[in-house]
Amino acid sequence: MNSELITRIKTAVIFVAIYLLFLLAASSETLWLKYTSYFVFSSLIVISFYELSKLSLHALKDKRFSAVLFLILLIPIVNLLYVEIMHPDISLLKSSVFFLSSIFITGFVLIFAIYVSSRFKFSTAIELFRFFLPAYLHIGIGASSFLYLLFLPDTFSLFIWLTLIVAVADSSAYFVGKKFGKTPLIPVISPNKTIEGLAAGIICSVFVGFMTFSLLTESLPVLCILVFCLIVPFSALIGDLNVSYLKRLADVKDTGSILPGHGGLLDRIDAILATTIWMVFFVLFQGM
Repeated sequence: MNSELITRIKTAVIFVAIYLLFLLAASSETLWLKYTSYFVFSSLIVISFYELSKLSLHALKDKRFSAVLFLILLIPIVNLLYVEIMHPDISLLKSSVFFLSSIFITGFVLIFAIYVSSRFKFSTAIELFRFFLPAYLHIGIGASSFLYLLFLPDTFSLFIWLTLIVAVADSSAYFVGKKFGKTPLIPVISPNKTIEGLAAGIICSVFVGFMTFSLLTESLPVLCILVFCLIVPFSALIGDLNVSYLKRLADVKDTGSILPGHGGLLDRIDAILATTIWMVFFVLFQGM
């Protein structure tokens, strides 16, 4: 086992341990534990936004718009924190309406900012949209979805299930692809990913997801559970590929260097952010 893999495993173990610890704190009835976890996860989201703004700077060479992007992405995060702290007893229906309206408003603000920055030149706007549309749909909405789920009651087991599925998909795809992978998946975006690794990741994660879905609910039909177990690993893959695409546009290897052996924070949480978007719909469907 080489030193790079050892560093990668050590960092992953420490990161997952801290992640689970603060997830547990978020589900606590003790206010200071709950708010401490909110602060930690909000800080991690801010770091991921900062990494994204740095990618946009590398890709587009525009410091002003990189700063604007960072501030715009904070809009739903600040709104969600305000509602959770100032109105902790808000109903699921009202909180979901507030969450969705924050997402849409932020999207419109971003589109307006893109057109203003492009000075209403179509070719320049398209160039900006190439980066910011996938960035917002994945990282912006994904981060807001993560925080929204964190604020909802009884979502600890849901996060555990999601983390397990993403970890199984990522690990099986990595090791199988490294050992048996021969056919590149999308070499232009991510040359190290293979079709063999993809197949292993999906098969393993669907199996584990289906076997452990009872952690979430027993009231859904088997077919519905199976479809959802397919959606989650595919979403994780798309999230991973999307960040790889953004890094290609920025011409960088990693989104940062905060996690030894892994790169930036976005390099680790890209799959989780992509899957939490779907989990919001699952929770709302179950609760309404």
